[in-house]
Amino acid sequence: MVFFNKTKKKLEEERQERQRLENELAEQQRKEKLERQQMEQAMQRQRLENELADRRYKEQLQRQQMEQAMRQLEDMEEERQERQRLENELADRRYKEHLQRQQMEQAMQQLENTRLAQAQLERQEKERQLIEREKRQLEEKRLEREARQRQEKQRKIKEASPEILRSLRELIRDKYRLDVEIWGLRGARRPDRWLVEQKMERADAVMQEIMTMVGVWEDNRDESWDPAEWERVQDIHRRLQSGGIRIWADSPIWNEAR
Repeated sequence: MVFFNKTKKKLEEERQERQRLENELAEQQRKEKLERQQMEQAMQRQRLENELADRRYKEQLQRQQMEQAMRQLEDMEEERQERQRLENELADRRYKEHLQRQQMEQAMQQLENTRLAQAQLERQEKERQLIEREKRQLEEKRLEREARQRQEKQRKIKEASPEILRSLRELIRDKYRLDVEIWGLRGARRPDRWLVEQKMERADAVMQEIMTMVGVWEDNRDESWDPAEWERVQDIHRRLQSGGIRIWADSPIWNEAR
């Protein structure tokens, strides 16, 4: 029993010693924390003071620059006023020097101005008529050229030849390539949409040309067609009639983006 009491007392002493050490450690940590806080506050005050001093310096520098700019503006204004005064004096002197001569020549000048104005009107009228005539001639030539081009194109389209079929296949590849590019740009931002719209217009134009060629062939079949070639034409015509080809003017890519 005596041994047990001694052991218990020793354990109690050890616990009290450990508690004392923990208290000392906690106190030391509290003091260190307080010192760090005080140091951080001092550094914060120093930083604020530095910022305030820097701001005051910048404000002072800005005021000095503004004052210097104002002085420069004032000097420039004085120079402008002096230059204006000299110019006014020179203009007044020239006016007085020429006033008498102008009065003497005024009547003759008015007659000459009337004659020149009439001649100018006549010349402008002749030039206008000439321009209108040239415009009509150019327009007539353009219409004739376009008509010949359409006739030549229709003639070539009607011909059954491997070159014409290759041309059709090239157009179909162009249409497919443009459709792929347009689909890849469906998320384009509104300021960039004009680029995509140009591609859609080209794709629709190519599609219109394809449909025109196939329509002409369908309406003007003759014995010059090879059966295999005509079957390919019929296959293309069926695909076009099925409605699976997209016309971008009727269904813009922006509808898919939403």
